[in-house]
Amino acid sequence: MDYRRLETLVIITGAILVIAGLLLAPAAQPYLWQEIATRAFTLVVLAAAAHWGRDGGAVAAALAIVAYIALRIPDLSIDGVTPDMTRGILAYGLTYGALGVIGGEVFGRLRYLVRRLGESVLLDDDTGVFNKAYCAQALSTALTAYQRYERPLSVVVVSLSPGLLTDLRPTAQRKILRSAASSLRHDMRIADDVGHLGQGRFLLILRETPRGGAEVVADRSGSHIRESLGAKETAVTAVVLSAPEGLDQMAALARSLEPSAEERQPSA
Repeated sequence: MDYRRLETLVIITGAILVIAGLLLAPAAQPYLWQEIATRAFTLVVLAAAAHWGRDGGAVAAALAIVAYIALRIPDLSIDGVTPDMTRGILAYGLTYGALGVIGGEVFGRLRYLVRRLGESVLLDDDTGVFNKAYCAQALSTALTAYQRYERPLSVVVVSLSPGLLTDLRPTAQRKILRSAASSLRHDMRIADDVGHLGQGRFLLILRETPRGGAEVVADRSGSHIRESLGAKETAVTAVVLSAPEGLDQMAALARSLEPSAEERQPSA
C-alpha cells in the first residue's frame, strides 16, 4: 500500500470516529459547540502527525492545547478554575501531546515500513534508508516538478569522515551508518526523503524547502549525528544545494546516481 493512501485512510477513519462521537453525544449538552471544537482539534493533530511526522504533530499538539485553553477562557471568567476544568485541560493536553508526538513518531516509522514492504529493492541494507537507485529516481522526479511548477526545492549531502569508518569491522561500520541514518530520519518530515549513497554519504531531498530552511536542517542534522556518534566537528560535513542557483549541480548529482549499463544488467 502506498503511504499516501494509508495516510488518507487514517485521516478519514479519524474523521468518522469524531463525527460518530458527536452524534452519540447527548443532544441537550449545553456546551456541544465546545465539544465539537475539541474533537476537531484532535483530528487536526492526527492529520498533522500522519502527514508531517513527530515534529509536525508536536507543533499541532501545542497549538491545539493553546486553542483548547482559549476555548475555556469564558468558563474560567465565570466559574474560575474548577476541578472538572483542570481535569479536562490535563486530559486533552495529554491526548493532544500523545497523539502528536508519539503518533507522529509511529507514523514516521510506519512510512518507512510501508516502503520496505512495498519497495524493499529501493532500501539500503546497511542503513535501512533509501538506496542510491531510489535517490536517483526521487531527485530526478523532484527536479522535473521544480521545472514545471517552480516550487522550492533543496537537497543536502551529508558526509561522514572516512576516519569514522576505516579500520573498522563491517559490523561496526554498519552500526555507525545505521546510527547516522536513524538520526537523519528522525530530523526529517515525512514528505522528505533520506537516502544512503554509499561510503558514508547521505542525501536529504527536501521538497517545498528554500535554501534558508535547508541550511537549518543541515546544521541540525550534522549536530545530531556528531552527538550520537561522539564525533568531532569536522567528522560530519553537509553541503546544501537549492534551486534555482544550484539547479545545475543537482541535475549533475542526479545523473551521477543513475546506475551504469553494467549495473542495470540482470545477474546471470
